[in-house]
Amino acid sequence: MVIYTCENPDLDHKDKDGNPDPCHENDEKKPMACGAACADVVLGVKAVPVALWFGKERALPACPKSMPKADFNGGAGILAPYACPECRCTEPVCTFGPVVALGGDACTGPVLGAADPPPAWDGACQTSSIPISNVGSYSFEPTGVTGCAVAEDPLPPPPHFGSSSMWETTARACRHADDAMCPPGEPCGIREEELPSGFRSCVRLEGATPEGAACPAGFPESFVFYADVDEGRECTPCECAPAGDAVCLSVVSLHEQADCGDAPMIAAPVDELGSCADPGMAYNGQGVAASWVQNEPGTCIASGGAVTGEIKAIEPAVFCCKSVHGDESPGRPPGDSSPF
Repeated sequence: MVIYTCENPDLDHKDKDGNPDPCHENDEKKPMACGAACADVVLGVKAVPVALWFGKERALPACPKSMPKADFNGGAGILAPYACPECRCTEPVCTFGPVVALGGDACTGPVLGAADPPPAWDGACQTSSIPISNVGSYSFEPTGVTGCAVAEDPLPPPPHFGSSSMWETTARACRHADDAMCPPGEPCGIREEELPSGFRSCVRLEGATPEGAACPAGFPESFVFYADVDEGRECTPCECAPAGDAVCLSVVSLHEQADCGDAPMIAAPVDELGSCADPGMAYNGQGVAASWVQNEPGTCIASGGAVTGEIKAIEPAVFCCKSVHGDESPGRPPGDSSPF
């Protein structure tokens, strides 16, 4: 049994002296570390020989055994939708205001005390702390509207950076495990017979950018793919505000009994402007109660939740490929040919 030093010996190949050389070990201008996988093409640029696949499929094909190393995974044409959550508000609620005892008539003079309703007060009788003497008037503070708060403001799910699902066209380049690099002027490239179905014989220009690279002769078709994205999008924060259509009209009553079981000494209508009442006589206030005449808190207006910013493809890779139609015209800048 004959053991060869290369994977795919060329049994009919002879060196310049006519001796059998199935692994091309004695070739002149032998490509550096490229082995039998190399095709005879003078590049004139620094590049990596690869087998390039691209298509609309979401699943990337596996690299073949002869070229097991994935040199590049990425794509072109970003398909990464960014949906902001719908902004929602809590329901608005009409609220009662406090009752303030003042030292002067017509709601003037110093503040002597106040009966502040508890949070979410429904108007049921509450013990009052309003002072008994020297009260000149009572200010029934305006009704209000609470609620209209942001119900939830979740962040959108982060996109899967670098995944095949984010590209309109996905791409994979495979190379030999020996990390072969085509030096300038050396013949190198993937042999056509080594290409798996759907792959093309190409080179990846080392360190090239789409703007400044030119494809070498023999590899005239250029393609640019990107390895990742720079996500600069975000959602504007949600905000809520009353629409201004609320009608909250109440009657607030002051009682001498702490349980409000007696007839009110004062019963004042109170709306969004408030009201003022003169006791007219000494008042031994012990309880305060309220009820709604018109309880229409209106609506809330939600705003925000809009997408701002942009997403950009980054980390470009420039590939130059042999023409599938045999067009080996002189090289041209990447961008003249596109799979999209």
